[in-house]
Amino acid sequence: MQFSTKPRILAIAPGAQYVGLAVLEGEDLIWFGVKSFPGQKTVESLLESAKQIVEDFISRYQPSIVVVEDPFYTQARLSPLVRALHGAIKRWSRQRGLRVMSYRPTAVKERLCPGKKTRKTLGEAVVRRFPFLYGRPLKTWHYWQQMLEAIALGILALTDVKNGRENAGTK
Repeated sequence: MQFSTKPRILAIAPGAQYVGLAVLEGEDLIWFGVKSFPGQKTVESLLESAKQIVEDFISRYQPSIVVVEDPFYTQARLSPLVRALHGAIKRWSRQRGLRVMSYRPTAVKERLCPGKKTRKTLGEAVVRRFPFLYGRPLKTWHYWQQMLEAIALGILALTDVKNGRENAGTK
């Protein structure tokens, strides 16, 4: 059996209602999607649901790196649900012995977006990189936004790992 030397990255863009997920192996996007947390949530119920999702993805895809988006914008920073979820994902990943990286959304846009640094141009940049995504995500942007942000996180982490920026995105 031959093992891949390409880094396998689980990228997570957490939110209180949706979590975007992407799995990259080297340059290949091998899984992407959105998981939702319907209904009213407490921190405890959100973390219980999220832990099942994260643990399942770690077990299924065996990543060596988990990259998670930092809560940066006001609504995310002020949301106890998003802050708790962000910290818990990092903690669960470290407990499994995985390298954890994180980036602010502004840093992701700065490095990946040509021209304006918006969520829309970030989504367009991701779709240009992976044209098979065209159509679905941009037509229902509000739903797919978390997934596109997760893919962008994975791209950025892969770029930093490949370029030997060992401390980039690591917190």
